[in-house]
Amino acid sequence: KGKIIEKFSTFVSCPIPVPKNIVDMAKITDKDLCGAPSIDIALKRLYEFGNGCAFVGHNLSWDFSFLNYYGKDINVSFDGKVYDTLRLAKEILQGEIPNYKLFTLTTYFGVKQQGNRAVDQAMTNAKLFLEIAKWQSFLSWISCVKEFD
Repeated sequence: KGKIIEKFSTFVSCPIPVPKNIVDMAKITDKDLCGAPSIDIALKRLYEFGNGCAFVGHNLSWDFSFLNYYGKDINVSFDGKVYDTLRLAKEILQGEIPNYKLFTLTTYFGVKQQGNRAVDQAMTNAKLFLEIAKWQSFLSWISCVKEFD
């Protein structure tokens, strides 16, 4: 309990060239996506990986709208237990910090930012969640924590 036990990461094929702003921000190129699975396959793999475990993320309503929009076509629904660090932080910090952005929260809790790619942000967020959980003594009732990106 309280440890990241597995990690899931994949690129997803893109039917158009990667836009320059994405290349600049995330350092993901068309070459990186060569041979990557389709969105359908990637979602099925993510679902199989996380089935039965909680999702941990920051502002998960955005992520889940995307996952469930694409998942509906392949009969995959991401509707399990979720721990949203945005909502948790708002509940426990109640105005102690100027905003609830991931960077602000990681600074407050002393979690080092990993980078700009989704896999990096997921790892940062997983570590943030574990810090919030320690602070709130959640760990006794969390049965499975995995990192999703």
